Amino acid sequence: MSSPRLIGGIDDNGNLVAIAVNSDGSIKMGGTSLGRKITFNKVSADYALTLDDDFLAVDCSSTAVNITLPSAVTSSNIVYPIQSFVYEIKKIDTTSNHVVVLTVDSQTIDGISNFTLITPHQAISLISDGSNWLIF
Repeated sequence: MSSPRLIGGIDDNGNLVAIAVNSDGSIKMGGTSLGRKITFNKVSADYALTLDDDFLAVDCSSTAVNITLPSAVTSSNIVYPIQSFVYEIKKIDTTSNHVVVLTVDSQTIDGISNFTLITPHQAISLISDGSNWLIF
């Protein structure tokens, strides 16, 4: 039995959702068979990521912006098909202002206390390992 092919789609509310196309041609979208909706947010001020966030576009054209990750421990204990959460954070402006990604509870991002997006359109992918955050 082959694995379903995963693709993205937009629901009636404009939310990005996961869609699985099974080998028999049947389609499953969102719900309990695939997990939760995938979210996209855009911010221009300090923001604390939640367990419901996925993709975050950060506009720091006016000022530097701090993005705080949730606990890597909490994130790995949520019951979804994927046991750890992945966050995608992108600086979407062309200014010299920075996006600083912060941790909580002395956790680290690849062994460091924070990570700074400096370059215009720079992005970072993060996943929890149950204790800390890893960059991919």
